[in-house]
Amino acid sequence: MSRIIEISVKDRIAWQTNRVEYICDNNDFDVNFDFDSEWEGIEPKTARFIHGEQYTDVVFMGNRCPVPVITDVTKMQVGVFAGNLQTTTPVTIICKNSI
Repeated sequence: MSRIIEISVKDRIAWQTNRVEYICDNNDFDVNFDFDSEWEGIEPKTARFIHGEQYTDVVFMGNRCPVPVITDVTKMQVGVFAGNLQTTTPVTIICKNSI
């Protein structure tokens, strides 16, 4: 069963709407985006996960995408871009180190 990080996007501003924290080195987390009508019909979308000095892009359709396996950080930022060119602000997600 996936852990879900909820992110709302209104007027291209993104914010986390629940308090789920990412636990590093796990592959069972998803992000569920609640996009406003501005994003209707725009496919595919790309979620950018910024962690440390690097980033990972995940291309997805619809409103949900998997969180890539991220290691040894205390926070990450997530934002979305699509089309020619539509973007969101990043939202900061708290991360916990794993064993």
